[in-house]
Amino acid sequence: MIKEAAKLRSLVDQLITMGPENELNATSFVDTIATECHRVKCAVYEIFKSEPNPEIAAWDVTNFHAGLVKLADQVTERLDAGEKQLIIHAAPPEGDVHPLAFALYCLTDILNFDETCFRGIISNAQVIPQFYILKMKEMLQGKWPGIEEDLQKKKIASWIIREIESGLYSFCARTYPALNYDDYRYFMVFFRELEKLAGNPKNKNWQRRIFFFLLRFNFNHLGLFNHWQDSVRRRIKASAPNGKLEMIDDLEQMLAHCSPLNDHAYNHDLKELSLKQHMLVFLHHQKQKAIREIPAEQIKLKTTMNVNTHALEFHYKYKQRIYNYDTKIEAATSYAAVHESKGRTDFSIDSLLHLDRIKLKNEAVEFHKMLKGMDDDLREDFDL
Repeated sequence: MIKEAAKLRSLVDQLITMGPENELNATSFVDTIATECHRVKCAVYEIFKSEPNPEIAAWDVTNFHAGLVKLADQVTERLDAGEKQLIIHAAPPEGDVHPLAFALYCLTDILNFDETCFRGIISNAQVIPQFYILKMKEMLQGKWPGIEEDLQKKKIASWIIREIESGLYSFCARTYPALNYDDYRYFMVFFRELEKLAGNPKNKNWQRRIFFFLLRFNFNHLGLFNHWQDSVRRRIKASAPNGKLEMIDDLEQMLAHCSPLNDHAYNHDLKELSLKQHMLVFLHHQKQKAIREIPAEQIKLKTTMNVNTHALEFHYKYKQRIYNYDTKIEAATSYAAVHESKGRTDFSIDSLLHLDRIKLKNEAVEFHKMLKGMDDDLREDFDL
């Protein structure tokens, strides 16, 4: 395949070196390039089909495509802004256009053929042609003002709009690592879906929806995460000691309802740790910090047992002299202070001290099963 592209490369190199004085020759020269592009496109497909070794065929396609991208970039660099616009719109140049613009159009036709015909073979890590980046920039500059206006009408927080804009412009301006097909496809899908969301006329909780949208598309732009992190940190700081954990739990529960799309990431270097995971890690550290700040007497052990089961556990553990207190009332006071029953409810000391055998019959049966299960586990684990 590389040999098939050699003549095309030679023709394009000759066209690039032609000066203004050879413009007439260059104009007629592009017909030769167009014919060669068509020939190469057919030849490459035939070579791929006739190669018995799939690995060699894939290697040929990958290297051929990479060389084609470099060739297209050489031509793109020599075009002025007006000529680049013709290529961005993917329309065949008509009328009096620069020969290089027509040559680039022919090259883009082969690139598009490759991407369609050899989908799944061309690596997503392959660097994209420069005119793809030009297309992304024009789309962003042309449509962002309308998207921004629609988001503002939906009362989306200004810092979220600002970070989305900053992230998208930074994305298109990135030079290292160079943008690849993964990046290009992410941008095109994300931007079009963002445009749909912004233009949706329905009356919804758009602040919440944009947040879930960014999580779903894994918009792991560092600026967005840092701003969200600072915002949450301020809210936690302003909360009462007992309210901090509840607020963090609410945020964790909200994040649990969103699943990021597979293989979608603003920053593919961080795709293994999604925006959602970054947020959960931050909330975990904040929760640990909030727990450390709570006075020891306010920390309670959350359980799945109801009040009646707690009464049984307390009674029989006290009976076995597990609690080191002089009186049962003292032990019950400490027990109630550090335990929460199912549903996060506190319970009174009296509920622990009065053992109603009729009322607690059902819980006694369940508690006995739990103890039986613990006994079985101990026997199995320690060969008792």
